[in-house]
Amino acid sequence: MTNSPLPKTIQTELGTEKLCIHCNEYFPLDEEFFWRSGSKRKDGSAIFCATCKACYDIRYKRRKHKNHEVQTT
Repeated sequence: MTNSPLPKTIQTELGTEKLCIHCNEYFPLDEEFFWRSGSKRKDGSAIFCATCKACYDIRYKRRKHKNHEVQTT
């Protein structure tokens, strides 16, 4: 059995879906599921973060909580 990497995007009946690098789930490639970075490609299309919003929030809240503990001690 080979461990081939999952494709970053796939085409489904919902349109283009992007792979979250943390939970390895595919979600529709839009601002409901992924944060958009400030830059755009040469063709004008938006660039989205590699992590879905749910995973990003979990990681960010954990980091924010650690920083808050350090500041209050």
